[in-house]
Amino acid sequence: MIFQKHFMKKNKFILKFYLLPLLAFGLSCTGKPPKISDASQTVTGRYKSYREANPRATQLVVQGSLAELNGDYSAALNAYQEALLFDSTSVSLHNAIGEIYLALDRAESAVQMLRRAVRLDPRHVETHENLAAAYRETNQLDAAVKEYETILTIEPENTQAIAVLAGYYLQRREQDKAIAMYQKLLDLGEAGPREWFGLGMLYIAQKRYDEAMQTFRDYLKDSPGDERAYLAIGAVYEAKKDTAALVDWYQKTLSRNEEFGEIRNALKNLLLAQKNLAAAIALMEKQSRLDSTNVEILGDLYELYLQKRDTTTAYKKLDAVIASLSANFAKDSSDVRLLMQISQLYEQKGDQRNSQRTLDRAIRVLQTRTAKDSTAADKWLQLGDLLLLRKDTTSAGKAYQRAAQIAPESYLTFFALGNWHYEQNHLDSAVVYFEKASLLNKRDPRIWLQLGVAQMRRNKNDEAQQNLERAYELAPENPNVNFLLGLVLSQQRQHERAIAYLNTALNADPDNTNILATLAASLDELGRHSEADSMYERALKIAPDDATLLNNFGYSLSERGLRLDEALGMVKRALEKEPKNGAFLDTIGWIYYQMGQYEMALQYILQAIQTRDSSAEVFEHLGDVYQKLGQMENAHKYWQKALQLDSARQSVQKKLGSSQD
Repeated sequence: MIFQKHFMKKNKFILKFYLLPLLAFGLSCTGKPPKISDASQTVTGRYKSYREANPRATQLVVQGSLAELNGDYSAALNAYQEALLFDSTSVSLHNAIGEIYLALDRAESAVQMLRRAVRLDPRHVETHENLAAAYRETNQLDAAVKEYETILTIEPENTQAIAVLAGYYLQRREQDKAIAMYQKLLDLGEAGPREWFGLGMLYIAQKRYDEAMQTFRDYLKDSPGDERAYLAIGAVYEAKKDTAALVDWYQKTLSRNEEFGEIRNALKNLLLAQKNLAAAIALMEKQSRLDSTNVEILGDLYELYLQKRDTTTAYKKLDAVIASLSANFAKDSSDVRLLMQISQLYEQKGDQRNSQRTLDRAIRVLQTRTAKDSTAADKWLQLGDLLLLRKDTTSAGKAYQRAAQIAPESYLTFFALGNWHYEQNHLDSAVVYFEKASLLNKRDPRIWLQLGVAQMRRNKNDEAQQNLERAYELAPENPNVNFLLGLVLSQQRQHERAIAYLNTALNADPDNTNILATLAASLDELGRHSEADSMYERALKIAPDDATLLNNFGYSLSERGLRLDEALGMVKRALEKEPKNGAFLDTIGWIYYQMGQYEMALQYILQAIQTRDSSAEVFEHLGDVYQKLGQMENAHKYWQKALQLDSARQSVQKKLGSSQD
């Protein structure tokens, strides 16, 4: 969901006209003046004639507006505030001050001023729009939405309010309300691709496939060249699990639109899912004959021939990619990124010598350019990226610092420094630089995403959640954003909310074992064990030797006392890979506990304590084992230790209370 600041839309031309609502009917006018049947009748209330406006207030408004035109918001604020002393009932003046507060990043002050304006005239739409923007800046999303809902009661066809509400309802999974908003935009003729696709995907989510298909076909009639429409229709077939129709649709689309790369890739992946490697290769070879220098297609063919175990042909395709990129660099030696790609391809081929030589060449090119023009911040950023590839982290950091000195107003320089510190595990510094980047650009979801990840690694999950929610507002379809937001919500024990985001991520990346494992854990916590087991089993089919998956599934089964022999086998396999992993040792100990083999359980859980001495769960398990062994003094000792680490652990509180009784 994107809330737009009204004041950000202004430019100098618009601001010239901004004087009109302040002066046309006097400072207190909120719209058209009432009709007066008798010319001699006195005008009362907030509607004053221009002549009745306080002259000093009018003078100050002009002064403030000129300052605003010149970008001097502080001077504008002073003038408007002084004008308010002479006309305290002006809605337009309150609104203008609120906008200036927003421009000065003083959102809380803007909220207070705009609330006053609303009390003066509850039907002043622009004030509600600015108040919504101010609420958004102070993270009061529900209050912002109420403002847009109010706007619709005043102006039912206000497209900005409708669009914002559609996004908000979509984010909150209020599908019927979102559909109603999108449909309004379509009916008003104000819908763009985002609205068409949003409506269609909502219909798919509700399994209203006929309506989804009709929506996408209607959009296709208006935009027959938009590849996304063809993909969206494919999504309907996919949701219906009509694979034959889906393949036929993609093939027909490609026969009429050979340039549609995403459709071609979708068809290729579909054929691979059907284990039809030969058909996938034939598809890409056909396209390669039409465009023999297309690097992306050659790269796909390299991967496909590797899958076929035809390494000779695969490396020929890789050589063709390198040759094509080298030819492009010969034509345009300013594009150093081509050398970076060539270096990475040589590395992929196992040719470390040529990989390093190409990377060194790229670094020399950039060093020459930065020597000639040391003020080019983008070149320093590129140089930092290349030095990182060469694993020269110290020089890379210096290059990024140099870029920040040259362009302190560029959010990209601080974003690069944040990433550099993150990679060096300097998490506190990484957060500082990501926050600097966010102050310079609040609309790039990558910043909020990285900030959220850094905060997660610092065990600051509340802050991580807030940052990832900001990323989601800007990129609601991004699978990484959905996964990480689902992950942090799962860690915050908000499992119902987590599952919604994790399912979105899984739809985009169905073979991602990290998503499957996190989803399984949340389902487990909610008692939806059969669904959780299905997710674990699906993940283990993809990665049968993943130690963490084996451990987590084994522990889940042991907690329920089910399939204990199978669970024991899984955790033994996990321990073969990581024999000193404290979590795995605790799991196998707990399985032995559930099997009634308490001496074996004690042996493993004591080992787990050595590496997990801050885990309340492990200490609770150890206390449980000692209880079964009849050693109540030790049981009490370790339950107390568990309670010291987690004072809210109710299971331990009950055990201590029960044993004392």
